[in-house]
Amino acid sequence: FAISGGNLVTAEIFDFESTSDYSVRVRVTDQGDEFVESNFTITISDVNDSPTGLSLTSTEIDEELQVGSIVGSFIAEDEDTSDAHTFELVSGTGADDNERFAISGGNLVTAEIFDFESTSDYSVRVRVMDQGGEFVESSFIITISDVNEPPADISLSNTSIPFTQV
Repeated sequence: FAISGGNLVTAEIFDFESTSDYSVRVRVTDQGDEFVESNFTITISDVNDSPTGLSLTSTEIDEELQVGSIVGSFIAEDEDTSDAHTFELVSGTGADDNERFAISGGNLVTAEIFDFESTSDYSVRVRVMDQGGEFVESSFIITISDVNEPPADISLSNTSIPFTQV
C-alpha cells in the first residue's frame, strides 16, 4: 500500500485466493509534530476469476467402439476451486471434427463408430465456462488406436487342380 495525498492506495494487484486480509498501520502528523497511529485491516473481495485452462484425461480411444464411448474427462483449471463448470464443443480453430463427438456431463464421448484404417486423428475445440460466464477454449487432437480385427472373409485364387495320372 501507499499513501497518495490523503488516500490509501494499492501498490500491487491483489489476489483473494492468495491473501484475503492485509493489516496496515497509518500515522497522521499535524504541523506541530503531534501524531496518532491507527491499525486498519484491508479486506480483499473475491471476484470471479476466469478459467485459465482446460485439459482432457485421455485423447486416445480404440477404433470400433460403440457410439457414446468415453474418450476422456475434462478438467477445468480455475483459481475459484468452488466454481461449477460447463463444457461445450464450439467452432473455431481446431473444430474440424466436432460433429463426430459429443459432450456428456464432463466427458468427451464418441458420436460415431471410428475406423482407424479410414482416419486416425480428429480435432475438436471445447469451451469451459464457469458459473460467472467467464470461459477459455482449447483444441484437442483425438487419436484413434488400431485394434486387431478378425479376418472378414477367405477366398481361394484357384479352386481346381489339374488331374494327372501316376
